[in-house]
Amino acid sequence: MDQILNDEQKYLTFVISEIEKKVKIFKQKEAQARSDGKKVMDTFFDDFSVNMSDYSEQLETSASIHQQQQILLEKNNAYERSARELATLNRVKGRPFFGRIDFEETAKTGREKIYIGMSSFVDTKNKYLIYDWRAPVSSIYYDGRLGEVSYDTPDGKQVVDLKLKRQFLISDGQVHSYFDTKNETIGDQMLLEALQEKSSTQMKTIVTTIQREQNAIIRDTKTDLLFVQGSAGSGKTSAVMQRMAFLLYRYRGNLNSTEILMFSPNQLFNDYIANVLPEMGENNMVRFTLETFVGRRIPGFEIINVLDSWEGQFNEVSRKVVHLLGSDDFYTAMETYAEKLNRAGVKLRPIVFRGQELVSTEKISQIFYQFNQNYKLLNRLDETKKRVLNLVKSNLGRQKRSDWVSNIVESMSEEQIRELNPRNREFASSKDEYNFYANKIIDHEYKILARKIVHNYFLNIMAQYRDFLLYLGQNKEFLAQFNLSKSEWKEYLLQVGELLSHKQMTINEALPFVQLFDLLTGRHGERDIRYVFIDEIQDYTPYQIRYLKHAFPRARFTLLGDLNQEIFSFDEGKYLIDEVKQIFKNQETKVVYLPTSYRSTKQITNFTKEILSDSEHIKAFDRNGLKPRVFIGQNHKQLDQKVVEILQNEHQQDFTTAVITKTPEAAEKLAATLTDLEIDHLLIKSARQHLAKKVMIIPAYLAKGLEFDAVIAYDVSKDNFTEQYERKLLYTVCSRAMHELSVLAVKEMSPLLEKVPESLYELEKL
Repeated sequence: MDQILNDEQKYLTFVISEIEKKVKIFKQKEAQARSDGKKVMDTFFDDFSVNMSDYSEQLETSASIHQQQQILLEKNNAYERSARELATLNRVKGRPFFGRIDFEETAKTGREKIYIGMSSFVDTKNKYLIYDWRAPVSSIYYDGRLGEVSYDTPDGKQVVDLKLKRQFLISDGQVHSYFDTKNETIGDQMLLEALQEKSSTQMKTIVTTIQREQNAIIRDTKTDLLFVQGSAGSGKTSAVMQRMAFLLYRYRGNLNSTEILMFSPNQLFNDYIANVLPEMGENNMVRFTLETFVGRRIPGFEIINVLDSWEGQFNEVSRKVVHLLGSDDFYTAMETYAEKLNRAGVKLRPIVFRGQELVSTEKISQIFYQFNQNYKLLNRLDETKKRVLNLVKSNLGRQKRSDWVSNIVESMSEEQIRELNPRNREFASSKDEYNFYANKIIDHEYKILARKIVHNYFLNIMAQYRDFLLYLGQNKEFLAQFNLSKSEWKEYLLQVGELLSHKQMTINEALPFVQLFDLLTGRHGERDIRYVFIDEIQDYTPYQIRYLKHAFPRARFTLLGDLNQEIFSFDEGKYLIDEVKQIFKNQETKVVYLPTSYRSTKQITNFTKEILSDSEHIKAFDRNGLKPRVFIGQNHKQLDQKVVEILQNEHQQDFTTAVITKTPEAAEKLAATLTDLEIDHLLIKSARQHLAKKVMIIPAYLAKGLEFDAVIAYDVSKDNFTEQYERKLLYTVCSRAMHELSVLAVKEMSPLLEKVPESLYELEKL
């Protein structure tokens, strides 16, 4: 063992021994807090008597209970703090640090040495032995080159002279190796070590190999809109997860995880990233898919993900409609329509009670439009509610002697009487008694109706939405912008009507429905969310992005994606950045490019990038492996046999392998074949399933954002991948592979692979 390695091992051993001391201390604190809490519970009522005989005794008893509750709360908090500290210490014990930097602030202060790890660690004398990777000074490790460097602190910029940057490979309390780097952010050798690992069903926390450009994403605190364009496997998702952890660290006490929201492509991906923040010692952020987010606002309706039924079956009219519904112009058209409603056209429901119309739609409409032109929709709505509530109260009040009230009063049980008259009030006459109970009953019914009115029950949003779509269909010039005719729009309306009749909407209908409700009711979004992260942004439309900006008016946005993986849109994704900049035009924006693909071997990246029409910007990391293999069979039976052969070989390597098909139907058919051949596998049919450490059969749209040791791209044939818009789909399929890629085709390869040089793959005819 060389002297440096020996010295670093000594320091590691020392740190671990100090951690063990702290573990012992916090175990004692945890046990003491648990014991103290139990004592408080056991003696909760011993220190006071429960006396409700008069008001002063009630106050004293209440104060005593409150005091005991506070003591119990303090003990529980002490227990939770100790438990959290213990969890952190146990998490980092085997590998407390991964980096070291030496620097001088000035020539007089001398050389300072700090070690960097997943969490800060202070010994029993309150001396820092390890600095959290998110600490301001730690940014030097990721950004700095030897010599004069600077880093941001809460007090401003600090300039230091960086003398040494050292990286370690540590596990189970042993320093296996170290690397001193000069100009690189993280040494290639260390990256290679990390990238050689096998895939997992959950994303791993990797803060040891953050690159300079990723660090710029993580530590950005000034930008309102951060747009991260990264090639497949460039670490963009890891970087934004680490960005969340950094923000929670940077604004500790002023920001919590419930104020951070992440939109991910599907539930599979939500599960995949579920452990990243907890492994960094932070609580998970709020996670939604766009469908689940919108679904909360439309109870009783199923929000269908367009992708769940994607089979490449879009015809030309469908594409034009999708283009219209996803445009910023569509958002503006909705706003224009809502302004029109300030003058006329609001669709209403009558207020009906027990089959009787208490307030008609005509009366509500008269009230709504009786105010002058200066009233906005929200003001009209608020004033209308007040007057409708008064009308309902008045109409119900006149029903005191009606049959339905009399029947309820006469049939009340003793329990119901006690509930309505808890103080056992006595009455001078039977008339007084009847009036008392009748008023209680009417008041109860009024509260039910009032709640509905306050929550806009009398607005017929569904009828309003249908009216908006019809209104749009009358605008020939607007439709012409998207090369749509009135008859084609009418065809779309019939499809929407069929969906609505089954209580279903796609996201393309659901989001405008919610926008219309917001415009009518003056809803201004969720103001408690401060950071919004959107993954796979290339699958979002300008309309959807603009709505989300409205939905979270106080939030800063981080958008990340790869415009080369734009599977489900039919616009050119390269223009999306310009559209987004326009949507956020009055705010601080920054675009960061991550061109290097770290996920795949050099051979796989060089192959997959050639699938694209424009791929010069994609760079392969220098990690070597096997060339991708292309197998051409005469029929699907030969392809299936080759799949079995490949799986048996990869099983011996303990690989996690995904066989990725173009459509869900193809996945089911192949899975049935593998079942007949007794090949153990998991068919992923839904985003609600969980990944497994085995062979997976998965349709392309569900594989987005995921990675596997080996990928078998199934049936990449001339007759299966034909359209130009499927080029990005094929790129996404192939770029899921980390170590091995096999491409299978019947008779002829897809023309989308014609551009790939033969030198980049091995061809075998079956």
